[in-house]
Amino acid sequence: MAEHGEKGVGARFLDSLQAHLAPVMKTNGFKKSGRCYFRVHEERCYDVIELRVTLYGSAEQSRFTCEVYQHDARKDDPQARHWTKFPTTGANVFSRNIGSYRPGGHQHWWDLDGGVDLEALTTELAALLEQQVIPSFGTWGAARKPFIVPAW
Repeated sequence: MAEHGEKGVGARFLDSLQAHLAPVMKTNGFKKSGRCYFRVHEERCYDVIELRVTLYGSAEQSRFTCEVYQHDARKDDPQARHWTKFPTTGANVFSRNIGSYRPGGHQHWWDLDGGVDLEALTTELAALLEQQVIPSFGTWGAARKPFIVPAW
């Protein structure tokens, strides 16, 4: 059990993953904003990698996933979020879960608990991001695997 003030497994994992990703992301032109990495293609057009830990976890157990998308905020009010590093309103050109880059291609959440080797998982995810996710962005608006989000 985590002591008062001690980080839980989700926070420790994110710290480890972000430390591992920092040089890779910087080399590929991404900047960090909280749990997101983004790079600008042109004014108000972004590649985004968002690291997510479930809100409903404990110090000993949590879940992790990663969302990958290209975001186009050109049609949004340019003054709406002028105080943030990148706008959170606008339209996604494409959006997918990191699980779509794995065998089977389905959304995936990793369980983070005492039985998981966090260092091995960090290495696996960093390699997946560097070798498959980042190159998949390609050039802005390039053809991609179709990703359909239901309207309901």
